[in-house]
Amino acid sequence: MWTFKCNLDLFKSTEQKLRWDEDVDGTKFEIYIPKWRVPEPTPPLTSIKIYDASSFDPQQQLTPSQKIRLSGEGFTETQISELDTWLPVRWNAEPHSDRPIIACVEIDRIHTQTVRYTPTGDPERQEIGQPYVPISILPFDYPRRLILRVTWVY
Repeated sequence: MWTFKCNLDLFKSTEQKLRWDEDVDGTKFEIYIPKWRVPEPTPPLTSIKIYDASSFDPQQQLTPSQKIRLSGEGFTETQISELDTWLPVRWNAEPHSDRPIIACVEIDRIHTQTVRYTPTGDPERQEIGQPYVPISILPFDYPRRLILRVTWVY
């Protein structure tokens, strides 16, 4: 699990999305969020929490055997409980909601210093764009699937 805060970067934003980023070990973690999903007023910071979701289906609640396996993979009981409250990952259709975003992403492309992930599900309903995750925070065998929780910080 990784947690960090990201700063709003209006200069790197697009017509449809706003960008938050953070320098992580000399490389930018970048996340774009569609403007329809960003609360008003626009928060200057986001808190991002990332879990490796390669060993379970984020569209389902965790089973007891999956919880045991996650514990064997080094997840703490607190992390497993927190993760279980996020599942199954569901789309939030409420525009400009200040509720946290919980999104599942899958590996798309490996770059020199980052790994680009693509949100799963219907492209018209995605609450985040493609995050660029610094290689320095990922294990060597890059996780094929991640769950991200984006919380707004004012």
